[in-house]
Amino acid sequence: MSTIAEVLQREGIEEKETIRLAACIENDRREGIKKGLADAMERGRLRKKVEEGINYRDRRGDNRRD
Repeated sequence: MSTIAEVLQREGIEEKETIRLAACIENDRREGIKKGLADAMERGRLRKKVEEGINYRDRRGDNRRD
């Protein structure tokens, strides 16, 4: 598998520009991964709270889903 820099160089982009672009692309990719993980963690917490609420209603006999 080629690195981002290798692909950019094959496309004829100068080395300095290639390094800068590759770094930007990699940073964006990392930020996207971090955001995705944070969102997943947040959804997990929210899901747990929803499940706790449903379990609470079930225990008190209120099985309606609003």
